[in-house]
Amino acid sequence: MPPRHAVVDIGSGTTTLAVFEAGPAGYLDRLYQQGEPLQLMRKIGPDGALTPSAVKLTVSTLKGFAKKARELGAEAIDVVATSAVRDATNRDELLSKIAVDPAFRVRLVSGEEEGKLAAHTVLCTLPMRDGLVIDMGGGSLQIVQVARRRVVRSVSLPLGAIRLTDRFLPGDIPSADGLIRLRRYVIDALRDLPWIHGTGQVVAAGGSARALGKVDRKARGWKVGHGHGYLVDTEVIVDLYEHMSRQEAKHRAATAGLPSLRVESIVAVTLVFATLLRAARATGMHLSTYGIREGV
Repeated sequence: MPPRHAVVDIGSGTTTLAVFEAGPAGYLDRLYQQGEPLQLMRKIGPDGALTPSAVKLTVSTLKGFAKKARELGAEAIDVVATSAVRDATNRDELLSKIAVDPAFRVRLVSGEEEGKLAAHTVLCTLPMRDGLVIDMGGGSLQIVQVARRRVVRSVSLPLGAIRLTDRFLPGDIPSADGLIRLRRYVIDALRDLPWIHGTGQVVAAGGSARALGKVDRKARGWKVGHGHGYLVDTEVIVDLYEHMSRQEAKHRAATAGLPSLRVESIVAVTLVFATLLRAARATGMHLSTYGIREGV
């Protein structure tokens, strides 16, 4: 049997296991994927630490993942922790409890490395030469500049979907004041990145971008089952923002193709992507259905 390898991504919203098999020509075949919405970004207390229940739940989830990975023939399991764990003052406690299992190879990745992992996957699977790779998670947004198929720079900004929703858009219907303050916050964050303007193609990875792609594909009656490489126009994202920012959550939930886990955060997601794409002078963004797990 070809070698099999497992990767666990401890995200700010969802913690995900993926099991891969190495193909004969060097490609990866994803055999299995399972995500659990642990919402760790929302389980950091006033003291800056993940709550004891969050630590316990994360460790328990990874034990279940390890069992499944072994059943599928993966012996080594890479565990990468991202934004929410980076932010937690007790991150070392959590990581040490996970590392008790000898099968786990645990590491805390920086925001810059997180972006580079996503970019590596994009460059291996899409015909991208120059432009930006963007990866929006629950806690942070990674922006990577690519030139001649090489990473030039990678930055991480506190523009994650859950982080922004909780800070600026609480409640069932976003307030006009919250939307204005969020837009200004995003514009201010991007102001220090003049190199994003007109750099070429934009490719977006991560669950937030995939959710937008699913909504657009449903609206267009797209026949292909996957969305890897799919192009979402900037104006489509702007229109989605204008429409959804005026809706109650129950009405957003009725949007065809929108995953239930994204109903609450989709307004922040569309605002950030629309603002970023306009700043980059891009007419749209291609989607990558692969991300940091494949990069690992």
